[in-house]
Amino acid sequence: MNGEIAQMVALVSHGSRFLHGPDDSTAPELFPLNSTFRFVHDVTFEPGGTGTRGWFEELRHQGVAQLSLYLAGRNPTLAAFANGAESLILAKSSDARVWASSWRPTPKQGPDNRIWSVKYKAFESDCADVPMTDVDEARAELSRWLSIATDFAQQDDFLRQFVEYFARATAQLDAAAPVLGNVPDLVPDRWAWSGRCLLAAASDAWVFGGMGSWNDAVFGDDEMHRRYHEVSAGLYDAVRFAIAAGANAESAPEPT
Repeated sequence: MNGEIAQMVALVSHGSRFLHGPDDSTAPELFPLNSTFRFVHDVTFEPGGTGTRGWFEELRHQGVAQLSLYLAGRNPTLAAFANGAESLILAKSSDARVWASSWRPTPKQGPDNRIWSVKYKAFESDCADVPMTDVDEARAELSRWLSIATDFAQQDDFLRQFVEYFARATAQLDAAAPVLGNVPDLVPDRWAWSGRCLLAAASDAWVFGGMGSWNDAVFGDDEMHRRYHEVSAGLYDAVRFAIAAGANAESAPEPT
């Protein structure tokens, strides 16, 4: 998954774990050590200040008990509350706010490639009653589109390279110990097993963007071109649906 979405997953999951905890628990500071901040030079929240600890504490002070991730596509109306943002964090208390992020290059970068200044800003919202993403539905949808994408990819020399990605993603859906790859701290320890499976599968199935990615396929045949766009849209939507469901899964012990 891309960096913006991964960071929001981390904020939602680690933040929800803190907000569900005892009143005297310490809010986690994800910046700069969490892997989703590895290229970030600084992060601010308006309101909330610098770093994640102050923001989480401010949310608790406001009476927020739950953070949720929403991705445009499944809930298209939500984007209107944040100037068309595709990725939103919803904080529910007596009222509701959505948080949208902006990423800008910073001239203050150091030798560690921390090139981004990230700002999260709150917007008033009346979307507090938007239903949560269903884990079982997300799993079934992703599994179905992984199978469809695999069948289609096997028909093209360029896309065939992604079959192994889809195989790994499918295996993650039922893995006893799902692997989050280069973002091992994406969610807190012992996050809901079903949520970890979805996030791991979605991460392996994220084949979009960048040179040499799934997006670079070219077809001379009109029917293949049409089918390619249909499969791409379905897979992309299913992957994002799975990410939202995984991020919003309640914490629970791993199965024994």
